[in-house]
Amino acid sequence: MAPAGVQVNCLQNPGYKADGAKSYAKAITRWNINRSDMASFFIEGGKLMRRMGQTLGDEDNDHSSNSNSNSKSKSKLKADSDSETSSKRDMHSFAMSNPTRGALMIMNDRANNNGGGMHDPPKSRSKGGGTVMRDTAQVPAKDVENDSEYVVPVMIGNPGVKLNLDFDTGSSDLWVWSSHTHKNTKNRPIYHPGASRTSKKAKDLTWKIGYADGSDAHGVVYYDDIEVEGVKVKGQAIEAATDLSGSFLNDTSSDGLLGLAFPKLNTVKPRQQKTPFEQMIGQKLLDRPIFTVKLDKGDSAGFFTFGHVDGNVLRQGVDIWETYVIPDNGWWEFESRGIMIGKKEFPRPPGNTAIADTGTTLILIDDAMVHQLYSQIRGATLSHEDGGYILPSDSQPPDVYFACGNRYFGIPGSDLMFAPCGRKGYKFGAIQSRGGNKQDILGDVFLKRVYAVFDAGKGGPKIGFGQRDFTQN
Repeated sequence: MAPAGVQVNCLQNPGYKADGAKSYAKAITRWNINRSDMASFFIEGGKLMRRMGQTLGDEDNDHSSNSNSNSKSKSKLKADSDSETSSKRDMHSFAMSNPTRGALMIMNDRANNNGGGMHDPPKSRSKGGGTVMRDTAQVPAKDVENDSEYVVPVMIGNPGVKLNLDFDTGSSDLWVWSSHTHKNTKNRPIYHPGASRTSKKAKDLTWKIGYADGSDAHGVVYYDDIEVEGVKVKGQAIEAATDLSGSFLNDTSSDGLLGLAFPKLNTVKPRQQKTPFEQMIGQKLLDRPIFTVKLDKGDSAGFFTFGHVDGNVLRQGVDIWETYVIPDNGWWEFESRGIMIGKKEFPRPPGNTAIADTGTTLILIDDAMVHQLYSQIRGATLSHEDGGYILPSDSQPPDVYFACGNRYFGIPGSDLMFAPCGRKGYKFGAIQSRGGNKQDILGDVFLKRVYAVFDAGKGGPKIGFGQRDFTQN
């Protein structure tokens, strides 16, 4: 008989330090996001780029209507066209009142970079008459956050070695540092397939994961046994890294990654491999084909469960609401038709969807809703210099709720203040632009405020959330 289920505790990385701009850059590379009006980072020509400049125009941030803001911006632009001097301002109100023109003012072809290095952005005249900073620069891998906030211990092989892995609902590989890795593996645990009695080399199978910042991980494949808190999976595909570069190489908090998305995303070639969760189901190791995620703020790191729902997470009377998953793209993706900012509801574009992703830190939504949110916070501004939207540290932002199927789940306004940024008295916003991405990304900032259930049962996959108390850390 299959066990009722198992709980595996997350370990919190003591060296993790929240960095908004780096976390945003990581999300952009992870999701291969193209530019939009408000994305400070974007992928162009297969490379991770960032906007360096700001408009030199009117910053009308009094939260008036779009029409009033638009007319004020046009008047100011006309005045600027008659004068070569103006004080340096943020692009917030101008770009928001006229997003297309605002985007043109901050976009720049990489040819203007003279090689793409970090340098002082030149001033130039825009067609709209405003003086602008039109520079972009390529972002090196060292400037992308890859430290994991949470890792989970997994035993691999026999005799086993315990590795701390990122449990990632947005990917489908299980890869690890190994004795094949051509980099310095001193002072860290690694997988030795030659030392495991149960390992078997997979003939002609290889794998590769790459990001636009130049980070790369690839290698060979073994079949071996793994154990997750007493649940033993036989013959799991273990992707042993031979080469690591960039942010993969610089990540000292984890020893690899364990993907929990659908097999369509597995990078093993020429035959994709099953995830450990699929293997648990196929080998009848679980009472129910589900896993759950509880991530905590503060000192408590939370846990994953496999095969059961922990009835103690939510306060009495709070239920878990499920909605159907759209697995076509390989993610835990679902319909999201609205956002509530405070007590006001805003509809989303038809067919809008969201992805629950433990591998992304921030929340990414479309430009219109990003503007709608930050326009209601006095002093909030889009600062490419700081890497995205920032807001005053003494702000009192509204709570924000996201439609998950037919019900809303949210975060308290205080969670918008993700981390300090370069500007004194400001915090980096936890919600940023999804750029040209078609889906919202609900990362750890969202998942810390819900109890999430990932259900692969009959009738099609579903995802469920239960709202956790905003007062709890």
